[in-house]
Amino acid sequence: MGADPENLNRLVRPVNGRSARLLDVGPSKNSGSSDGNRDADLARAEGAGLRDLRMVMDELTSRGLPGAADDFPWPVLMHDGERVLQANPACLRWFGCSQDGQLVHQPLSVLSRAEDEPALRAAIGASAAGPPENAHLQRFVDREDRVLLGRVLARAQVSGSARVVFALIEPNDGADRSYELARLLGGAVDHLTDIVFITEAHAIDGVGRRIVFVNRAFTESSGYSAQEVLGKTPSITVGDGTDRNTLARLEMGLSETRTVREDLLKYAKDGTPYWVELQIIPMFDEAGRHSHWVSIQRDISNRKRMEARLLESARLASAGQLSASLANELNSPLASVVSSLEWLAERVPELMAQLGSDALVESREVLEALADARTSASRIATATSYLPLLASNATLSRHTLPLLPLVEAALADAERQLGRPILVERAFERDLMVSADSGRLSHALRLAIVNGALASRADHKLALQLVALGNRVHFAVEDHGPGIAEDLAGALGAPFEARRPQGVGDALGLFVASRLVAELDGELVLVPRASGTRVEIRLPRS
Repeated sequence: MGADPENLNRLVRPVNGRSARLLDVGPSKNSGSSDGNRDADLARAEGAGLRDLRMVMDELTSRGLPGAADDFPWPVLMHDGERVLQANPACLRWFGCSQDGQLVHQPLSVLSRAEDEPALRAAIGASAAGPPENAHLQRFVDREDRVLLGRVLARAQVSGSARVVFALIEPNDGADRSYELARLLGGAVDHLTDIVFITEAHAIDGVGRRIVFVNRAFTESSGYSAQEVLGKTPSITVGDGTDRNTLARLEMGLSETRTVREDLLKYAKDGTPYWVELQIIPMFDEAGRHSHWVSIQRDISNRKRMEARLLESARLASAGQLSASLANELNSPLASVVSSLEWLAERVPELMAQLGSDALVESREVLEALADARTSASRIATATSYLPLLASNATLSRHTLPLLPLVEAALADAERQLGRPILVERAFERDLMVSADSGRLSHALRLAIVNGALASRADHKLALQLVALGNRVHFAVEDHGPGIAEDLAGALGAPFEARRPQGVGDALGLFVASRLVAELDGELVLVPRASGTRVEIRLPRS
């Protein structure tokens, strides 16, 4: 969008007897870059009762741009789509330029940071679509690389074959720049516990609706400062887990200019997810034009967590009732089977010995079958013993507990369950405290240790670790078995599809441990190793 020099000269002809070439104005005694000069410009604008950008642009155009902007207290610049052609003294001061050459004849990229350049070009009419009809909030940057905020209204003018664009900027450098009513309203909204932010009504040239206001609740929930989000779009808080169907419904409602309500998963600056119940309301100006969207959001993360817990509790309660019934039905006949097998294990060798050497081969096969039956019965008995843990509906009794004694006690319990000592290497941080139910946590620790012992040879040591990481405490059991497949890595949230996957010593026990840990607001995570498997129980630190 270049401009012919001869036509440009005609466009910037003198107006009202004054030179209209802003390049010739030069820095005045007030054209320095101090904040005081900027304040003076803003005070002059407010004193003149300047309010509506369209009214101001119409007035300047009627007086003849660019000459009419010489003494105007707001920044005005002229560009050809690629570079700044002229700038009035207020513009030079706003950008902190001590001389014309620091801004004039420079590429438009000097007006903003690289990340904001597409939005800048759209707002000031430097894109192929030309100047937008409405004013838009835009992020600029001064000579000191400080972010400046201003509402921009751009208009194109043509003289012969020359086409240039004038951009009028209404500075918006913070709450202290606002008019009194806006300051009072902003202060009141800033103290609300609900999140409030306001965006422009319309997106321009592929750039979304820009945020023009956020309250303190927004910055506290999202972790972004107001300076980081003003001039950006609400998509800054959208992440991988945000439901795209919900976003599509929101966009449909906005395209129809109607109020929309949804629950939406958003993400803070540090990646932390949080849920909001949002309502987005269209706002209209005095002329009835749709000017802004007001979004009111309530953080419902705790409610969503409670709903998930209730659903999980209901599921577990149903599973627990079934487990309790199965345990009752199985325990009596299973005890009889185990007792009979024990009796046979004692009597069969004596009977076989009476048959003589001819029955030696057959007796060996019978004894092997009997040993297999005893092992299977023992496994069924162990699995049945887990059912009451799943069926338990005892109320959680949380206490602040030292974790190290619980680990040592769980190790002793695991040795009693297996009927043999377990070789371990300890790497424990001391004095780690958790808030937990001691019964549930003790069972979970024991089951994790038993799994590791069964997954590796009895003469191999298990590595047990206790470590604090941020606001979590990790108890880890690392074995030297064959290791698990990569697709089993991560939090264990459901039973294994295979009865006993490779690298897992006690599949059902590990699942039961994961359910117990989930009730304590923790998680059980499987971590593959080059040789062996690492099972981590992660709990909130007290």
